[in-house]
Amino acid sequence: MKKILIFLSILVLFVNVKFCNKNVFATAENAKYAKALANCKLYLTDDLTDSIDNVKFIIPESYFVLIIGQINDNCYYVQYDKFVGYVESSTITLATFIPENKTLTDITCEIKSSSGTQIWSKPSVASGEVLSTISAGTKNINYIASIYGEIPSGGETNLWYFVSYTPITNPTDVYEGYIYSENTINLSNIPINNESNPELNNSSNSNNNNKIIISSSFQTIIIAIIAIPIILLISIILYKLIKKLQENTNKRNFQNEKYEKLNLNAINYYNHEDERKINLKSQIDNLSRKSFIRKKRHTLTNVSPISQKNYPEFPNYDSEDDLL
Repeated sequence: MKKILIFLSILVLFVNVKFCNKNVFATAENAKYAKALANCKLYLTDDLTDSIDNVKFIIPESYFVLIIGQINDNCYYVQYDKFVGYVESSTITLATFIPENKTLTDITCEIKSSSGTQIWSKPSVASGEVLSTISAGTKNINYIASIYGEIPSGGETNLWYFVSYTPITNPTDVYEGYIYSENTINLSNIPINNESNPELNNSSNSNNNNKIIISSSFQTIIIAIIAIPIILLISIILYKLIKKLQENTNKRNFQNEKYEKLNLNAINYYNHEDERKINLKSQIDNLSRKSFIRKKRHTLTNVSPISQKNYPEFPNYDSEDDLL
């Protein structure tokens, strides 16, 4: 019973803390997100080699990566959108909250109407492979990030776009790769994500507003003050219910034992009564048999021919007149 109460108390405390703390920001020690700074590259290996073959793309500045683990003081293993890789520690800022807008969304570009282009496996015509051809004038190509690669023949910049392309003729195919930026137009405006650590914002704006900043330790105290009475109340109620159930169980068990004992006594009584009746009947039969034998013997011993001769013979009369 005590183990049940302890388990329920811990469960109630966990639910209460989770409910009260659902909008409380994480601490720096257990931060799960980090904001990308300028030139934050997503590497494919943890040696952070800066090459076309090892850099996936540059994570859009001011957006967030999910921290999966820390390799060393200089490297984190992260995830941006659905892409995983490694980032240099100096190119991110650990967040103490969960951001609402983690990655870029709804950013698109178009292919120039003058000529089509190809989507490549690398930002290089020389070492990359063509994944698909994109027709001239194609619109709504999903932009993910940028990367600096090789300058193709006739080009003026080394800027490439990492995009996701789905052909209209075959909507089940999705190609993710690189297109040369000079073959595109009308790239959507990339907004700056202004989400940042709230405690920094609150401290910088403390002179301009009357917001109350509650520390995490004080929040813990408040949660404990709220949770402990609830836990005690629930524990008392559960204790009384369990005690009442135990008493009812004991009472039923006692009544069942008493009933079984009475039933057993009754069975024994009737069994003994039958034995007594049999014994009594046997004794009566024996007594009757002995009495008959004694009476018969008495008759035989008291009446004899010799004793009968001592009595006179009864006279004989020929008629009734003789009696007169």
